[in-house]
Amino acid sequence: RPCFSTDWASPIKVQRPGVSGYRLVSSLVLCLPSFCINFKMGYSKDIALHINPRLNEKRVIRNSFLNGKWGSEERELPHNPFQPGQYFELSIRCGNGRFKVFANGQPLFDYNHRFREFQRIDTLEINGDVVLSYVQF
Repeated sequence: RPCFSTDWASPIKVQRPGVSGYRLVSSLVLCLPSFCINFKMGYSKDIALHINPRLNEKRVIRNSFLNGKWGSEERELPHNPFQPGQYFELSIRCGNGRFKVFANGQPLFDYNHRFREFQRIDTLEINGDVVLSYVQF
């Protein structure tokens, strides 16, 4: 399992064929408003899964950008694991029907596939106010 172990500052773009799972470990979430994680198809602008923790709103927004349009946002969560200045570990698994996302070892949310050809996801993109210790897949 490849592992990139370095103190990265965003934007970060990792390409690999097919997605089954990623593990993101932060050394620090900065005290700025937000960052985002996108699972994309490198050949297009489509985003199969957009995860956008908004620290100032205390929300984690989930959505997809397909055929030039954003879908309906999913906003509700039982808890928000992202806090300014705090470490976090995020694990994202891609299954046949949905993404399963875990934060700090606990289930965070499921996100049903809106992009049916999820096997074509080949790019992980991270932008914004976060510093990562490593990304593993």
